[in-house]
This record gives sequence, C-alpha cells and structure tokens, in this order.
Amino acid sequence: MNPSPVKPAFCLRALAACALAAASFVSGAQTFPSRPVTIIVPYAPGGANDVVSRVIATHLTTATGTSYVVDNRPGAYGNIGAGILAKSRPDGYTIGYLNAIHAVNNSFFKSVPFDLENDFIPLAEIGYSHVMFVMRPDAPFRTIPELIAYAKANPGKLNYGSAGSAHPIEMLKALTGLQVTTVPYKGFAPALADIFGNRLDFLAGVNLDLMPHIRTGKVRPLAMTGTTRYKELPDVPTVAETIPGFDSPQWYGFFVPAKTPNEAVEVLRTELLKARSNSAVAERLTAQGMDISPRGLEEFRKNLREDIGRWRDIARKGNIQYE
Repeated sequence: MNPSPVKPAFCLRALAACALAAASFVSGAQTFPSRPVTIIVPYAPGGANDVVSRVIATHLTTATGTSYVVDNRPGAYGNIGAGILAKSRPDGYTIGYLNAIHAVNNSFFKSVPFDLENDFIPLAEIGYSHVMFVMRPDAPFRTIPELIAYAKANPGKLNYGSAGSAHPIEMLKALTGLQVTTVPYKGFAPALADIFGNRLDFLAGVNLDLMPHIRTGKVRPLAMTGTTRYKELPDVPTVAETIPGFDSPQWYGFFVPAKTPNEAVEVLRTELLKARSNSAVAERLTAQGMDISPRGLEEFRKNLREDIGRWRDIARKGNIQYE
C-alpha cells in the first residue's frame, strides 16, 4: 500500500509550529531572570546586614518585576552562608551579600568553606561603613599612642572585646606589638553590656551600632580604623594618622558563584548598580550608617585582592589561625 500523500496545508502548519517553538525556546533561553532570585545573607535577621540586603531586595523586586527573596544563613562569623553560596548552582538565581569580614575569615581561619578569590564573581560593591575603636568613659587613655603606652606599662591589664572576627585589634597588634587580652563574645550586645559595666576597656564596631552610645556618653570614641575621618565625628582621628599603614576597611557587596553565565552576571550587575544609584535606596542605606560606594567593577576587584592580601599578611605576622 502506498503511503497517503502529506497535504501542503498540514506541512505549513507543522513548520509554523516548529518555528514558533524554536523561537520560544531561544527567547526563553535569553530571558533572565524568569523566576525568583534568592539572596543569601550570612547573618541573622534584624541586623544591619540583613536590613541593607532587604532594602536592595525590595527595590529590585519592585523595579524588575522579579521577586528577590532574602535567605538568612547565619553562623560561624558569616562563613556558613558564604559556603552555601559557593556551592550553589551557578545559574544566576542565587546571589550573596558578603562583606569585608569574609576577606578576613579567608585568612584568619584554619579552614573555611569558600575561597573569596576563586569561588565567586563580584557583581557590585554597594557601600562601606566606618569602623571605630571606642573605650569606656573612664579609660586611662584617650588616644592610640596613650593606649599603646598604657598597655606596655601595664602588661596583661587591658581587655578588648571581640564580637566576631577580631581583625582591627589583630592589625593593631601586628603593627605596634600591642599586648592586650582579647575577650570573645557571641554577639555585639553582650560586649557592649560589658563595656558599659566597665568589665571591658575597649572594643571596635561599626558606626551604626556605636553612634547612639557615643551620643549618650556610654562610650568614648578612640579612633577610626579606616583611612579617612568620619564626617559625624570630625574630631576623632584615624589610627593611620598615628600608625602608618593601618587600614581596616568595611565594605559590602553582592556576589554570585563562579561559572555563573555572563548573561546572568551582566543583568544582575546592571540592576544592582541601578539600585545603588537610586536616591530612595541611597537614603535608606545612609540611614543605616552606610556610605554609598562610587567604585566601579575593576576598582572593586582591585580592592578585594588588596584586602585579601592585607589580611593574609596580618595572619602570617601574628601567627593567627582560628579553628
């Protein structure tokens, strides 16, 4: 039996359907994102890092029509969340909000579940904050030189509170030979309580956490850890004004896992830079104590490399190796 001839109209309809399916496939492959994007935040809800990430997530959701959902993964000074991000599927649908602590942790800890240089692609730096040393109001010193002199004259007497990675004090120790007792805390609130109660002599923290207590006189500012003075405290010097080479920056930015497709990286980077330049977003982030970063991608990458190298050197000089 001869096969029935295929009707021309049927062929045309079949070809049209195939063309439409192919076009849809190509279009779908080029459209990113087509489903919600998860933002991993390696810190608990309610803190400054969480608040900032949610400001960005809310803006991105409204501006793009795609849901950006914050997923808090706290623990181990931010290492757990960063490790989860490093092992996430590199498809652009999981991004992470990391900060300068991760550059420190990469050098200070014996083992961490991520490599900041090789496991991630930087998307954009959002901003930076000012970290400062503060002291109890009746501390027997008022400046960094006085602190160093007092510590040398009274070995083992000064207590420093560390509510996380103790990188500012480790840098100070490495550059000056300062000897103090570092008291670890699981959170910043208990450390503050102890300095209020005169059980600690000094500690370091971000301006957002410390400014309310400086205004009420519960603590006194000692010095800023960055290279520039803080505009809200123009009379407080930087450590670098006394100790050349001291710089403990606190940056914040977004990353994706390595091998994320370039198309997804560019879409995410573009939207994050738009969010950073949005006046309403900038106003909310500034209210959290953050300065909006003006740095572009190459400068951000350069800063990351320098930051990692800086803390690697400090860890080596101080023989620092956290478990």
